[in-house]
This record gives sequence, C-alpha cells and structure tokens, in this order.
Amino acid sequence: MSAPGIVLQGAVLRDVIACALPAASEDTTRPHLCAVQLILGGRVLQSAATNGHMLVRYQQPVGTDGELTILLSAKDAADCVRALRGKNPPNATLSEGTIVVGNLTLRGIDETFPPIEQVIPKPCDTPCAYVGLDVKYLAVLAASVKAITTRSGGGGLMVRNGPKDTDPVLFTRTDYLAVIMPVRL
Repeated sequence: MSAPGIVLQGAVLRDVIACALPAASEDTTRPHLCAVQLILGGRVLQSAATNGHMLVRYQQPVGTDGELTILLSAKDAADCVRALRGKNPPNATLSEGTIVVGNLTLRGIDETFPPIEQVIPKPCDTPCAYVGLDVKYLAVLAASVKAITTRSGGGGLMVRNGPKDTDPVLFTRTDYLAVIMPVRL
C-alpha cells in the first residue's frame, strides 16, 4: 500500500508543465537538462526547464499544501500534458518522485536540476537595448508564452536586460520568467 499523494487539478498541472516544457533541452546525453522540474511548496506549484542557453520558470498558486520536488523527463512531461489535454482533464496525484494521471504513472528521474536561483540574473530596470537573440530561442519563448497567455491572458510581460549587449535578456511577469542568453553578432 502506497502513501497518499497530493491531488492537483489536472488543468493546473498541465498548464504549469506546458509553460516550461518548450525550454527543456533536447540533448538526451544531458538528462538533467532534458527535463522539467516541478516544485510544490507554500501553496504554489512551480515548473522550470533549461537547455543551457535559455531558462523558463513558471509558477501558479494551488489550493493544496504540501512540499515535494519531481524532475520529470521531457518525454514524460509531454506525455503528462497530452494526458491532461481537453476542457475537463482528470485530477493528478503527485507523490515523491511520481505523478499519476488516470492509468498513466510517470516516474521522476534521478538527476540533479541546476539551482535556478543561481542562474537567474538580478533584475535591472534598464530598458531593453538592441541585443542579438538566436531565432530558435525566440520560437521557444513564443511557445512558452503561448502556454501562459492561453490560460491567463497576455498582459504585463516585461522585457529587460543589463547595460551590456552580452547580458541576458529577461522576459518577466509576476508568475513567469524566461532568461535568454544573447548571441554574439
């Protein structure tokens, strides 16, 4: 008999994963980056993914207490989003290292995700100057932003960067953060 898990609305879990998933690495030789990290704590569910050049973090309040962290492979994260699609998706049960959606059981991977707070630059109020950004990262950003705007409206996305053209570019909202490292032109 297994310990009871934390039950979340399927639509909330789907949206939180779908927002970060586009930024996950496709490099399967780096499984800790080819993944989406989920952290539940303080009645907030947070997701994060990075490919080493771009990082996306999204958080959403949930009506559930609990503390847990799961690192889900990008493939399993995509399977979870597919299993939760539709207008009224089933609830999901999270326990340490496992997500259950209906008959689908997804197990977290045993890797260490980078500490994202060390990667995120300190915010600055500098208006975004001309910066070279790789077009493929803008496509990933567009997919990620589409996931948040579909659910909660499109207002309030702020674009900032530091004073140098080599500083990362931040796309922020109260519940969303994307960091893209510029390319040298």
